[in-house]
Amino acid sequence: MDGAIRDADDLGAIGFPTWARAVTPAGPYRNGPGLLQVPVSVGRVVVNPGDVIVGDDDGVTVIPRHRLEEIVAAAEGKHANEEEARARIAAL
Repeated sequence: MDGAIRDADDLGAIGFPTWARAVTPAGPYRNGPGLLQVPVSVGRVVVNPGDVIVGDDDGVTVIPRHRLEEIVAAAEGKHANEEEARARIAAL
């Protein structure tokens, strides 16, 4: 969320991963303004409909839908290399 959320403790308690710039007690607008299925800018990054959002405790990234297979393959290769390096270090 490139803004504030509410009920952060409740979201955490149910295991719903949430990233936001702030927490507020104010609620959302129920009847707009807002649009669906349009590009948005979040943290100075453009997110298009269909893009894949991946997040963990270190942060959040946007994977453009048209590059998903390429980026997943590169990430799997990097992970395999890191696992091999950890095994070599553990064997010392």
